[in-house]
Amino acid sequence: MTTTFDLLVVGAGPGGSNAAAVALRQGLSVVQLERYRFPRVKPCGGGITMKSWNALRLDPLAVVRGEFAEVEVNVWQRSHNRFSHPPAPLLRTVVRAQFDDYLVSQNLKSRGFQFFDDERVVDIEYDGRFRVQTAKQTLFARQLVGADGAYSIVNRVFSIGRPRGYAVAVEVTLRRDRATLPVETPPSFDIGAVDRGYGWVFPKDDHWNVGLYTLGKSKTLRQQLRTYIAAKGFQLKTDPLATLEAHR
Repeated sequence: MTTTFDLLVVGAGPGGSNAAAVALRQGLSVVQLERYRFPRVKPCGGGITMKSWNALRLDPLAVVRGEFAEVEVNVWQRSHNRFSHPPAPLLRTVVRAQFDDYLVSQNLKSRGFQFFDDERVVDIEYDGRFRVQTAKQTLFARQLVGADGAYSIVNRVFSIGRPRGYAVAVEVTLRRDRATLPVETPPSFDIGAVDRGYGWVFPKDDHWNVGLYTLGKSKTLRQQLRTYIAAKGFQLKTDPLATLEAHR
């Protein structure tokens, strides 16, 4: 007999795992699919505002790598703007691979939850229930949550939105034993550090996550990131961009 789940979630980022957690708390049966093998690297600064944190139905405090009462949103080389709201923190930082994996591990403690990673969805049909075909199996569900991004198969099949273009992000991890920063910085965004985009620095307990995000098409993004890192005051013992790849 074919099992029909109450809910099928495509994508295992925070949104998908939080949706799964909400359903599990209502006693529903849930299956979650992720196209990459977990834990997987995700280009992301790893900053979570307290509003987003409080919306989570899971408690990932065990994987927090920093907590900050100040953040910066600067206009690159024009204005320096620091914001605070004492005594409450504004932001917590995590490492996305660790954070996403932890959320899934918490849901796996619930009966009625199944998780399949390294399984790409190749087709979806709806005839009163959802039929989801992966590269390995066919699953059925009464409800479907698409948490697999703007260019996802869920969006393509059901025409939920119409994304208008691609953005490019490039990032590096600067380990504190291989880099120094004379003056510590809170989590910061630097608008205009790259054309049609911004740069970011997100401190963690043992490293900084530094990157650039742009809607433009740049062939020199790697060198621009080197320039940005130097302009932020980092002193490096080794070149962290030697094997860097950009992510779209």
